[in-house]
Amino acid sequence: MSSSANSSDRRGRRLLKMLPLHHVTDPEDKSVTAARRFIVENAIVPPALISVQRGQQAAERFFWSTRGLFGARYAEENHFLFPSLQELARQLDSKKVS
Repeated sequence: MSSSANSSDRRGRRLLKMLPLHHVTDPEDKSVTAARRFIVENAIVPPALISVQRGQQAAERFFWSTRGLFGARYAEENHFLFPSLQELARQLDSKKVS
């Protein structure tokens, strides 16, 4: 992986850390099903991160955007594809310039 890809991943990770994080524990459903149900039942407004814990397994993270639900890793690597993350990036950049 190139250093520019690593830099982009780090930037994506920083952007996702700025979002509201919701935790869900659901040992029964698949992680994505649990995340979708939680979003609907709690009227979660995008952008947000949803962390789903299934029993003793590692938690899976999802990015809830205006375009749908995505794996958090995908969103980190491709943050430039999401308008809400682009807006956060502009805010972050403007703070650096100020």
